[in-house]
Amino acid sequence: MFSLTLGSALIAFGLPATVVGFVGVVIAGAIGAFIDDKFVDELNHKIIK
Repeated sequence: MFSLTLGSALIAFGLPATVVGFVGVVIAGAIGAFIDDKFVDELNHKIIK
């Protein structure tokens, strides 16, 4: 949902789709870097069960 909203806003400003895609990848990577690895490990164990 977040990427859809952000992508629509960036395209509305006239940015090319390639740039919008790149910005989305960078934001997803940044969010992933801030997630604690122990939290993700615990979440994976709960999903697998």
